[in-house]
Amino acid sequence: MNPFSDRPREALLEAAAAVLAEEGPEGLNIRRVAARCGVSVGTVYNFFRDKEELTLAVVEQFWKGLFTSMPGPGGGGRPDLVRHIHIIYQGLWESLRPLGPKRIRALLPDDRQGSATPLSRRPPFDQVTKGLEQLLLADPDISTETWNQVMNPARAAEWIFDNLLLSLLRGEESPEFFIAVLESSLYRRSTQAGVKKQENKEE
Repeated sequence: MNPFSDRPREALLEAAAAVLAEEGPEGLNIRRVAARCGVSVGTVYNFFRDKEELTLAVVEQFWKGLFTSMPGPGGGGRPDLVRHIHIIYQGLWESLRPLGPKRIRALLPDDRQGSATPLSRRPPFDQVTKGLEQLLLADPDISTETWNQVMNPARAAEWIFDNLLLSLLRGEESPEFFIAVLESSLYRRSTQAGVKKQENKEE
């Protein structure tokens, strides 16, 4: 059974992902991928217009596979934003640590074309951001009075995702500092809102 003839596009993506992991983005090219699969360069061009399209497909497949393997925000237990952030970060850290910051950056979508959609809202990153947004709304320790027109769950979820990614790129094994800032911002704000509400009742 020839894996290329059975699923040629997937075989090319797997070969490209292997080259990217071993040699980084500078080592990825159409000729090298063709050689790995034992096919002609022209065959690769039947599936991918150029190196940029091939790289984009590899990057999307990499992140989609990574995020699909992670647990969702559900699970039947008490919604806990901080715990879920730890789970997300640990999963990403274990998978990405061997690559190093330079190659992690190479696995992020190229923004040279100036996309108006933030990275956190583009597939496959958007599923993680949506999960964070659900937890922000469901966590009982975050008061609904925390939110307003500027500080809302959607924007907060994007901010959390962006900072998790930044921590990974810095090579931080744990996001403890970021989580401390998050707790101080969201949970203390909720506590203050609760105290103010209680004071208003007593007046």
